[in-house]
Amino acid sequence: MKTLNGTLSYRLRIAIPPETEATVRLIDVSRADAPATVIAETRFKTDGRQVPLAFRLEYDPARIDPRMRYAVGGELRAGGRILFLNTTRHSVLTHGAPSDNVEILLEQTGR
Repeated sequence: MKTLNGTLSYRLRIAIPPETEATVRLIDVSRADAPATVIAETRFKTDGRQVPLAFRLEYDPARIDPRMRYAVGGELRAGGRILFLNTTRHSVLTHGAPSDNVEILLEQTGR
């Protein structure tokens, strides 16, 4: 197994609730005409911590094809509701994209 480290953050100056859960996914985004395939996922409780939130995502390197394209995505949920999620692609691992220390910038979803 290999590990991809990074942070989840957002620009707004507001706090997330202490019961917030973070999710980070490594996905294969190679095929434009098909849904992205999840390669790995991690979830963790924030326990009152605020952004930037560090994450460690373990993945099987045998599932990574250097010809393909991969991205990481993240979200913050509380009370069954998505509070923040990424709205832009954060490429990783292949085609010159970073393989560690990735910052996933999140956007607020709604009030």
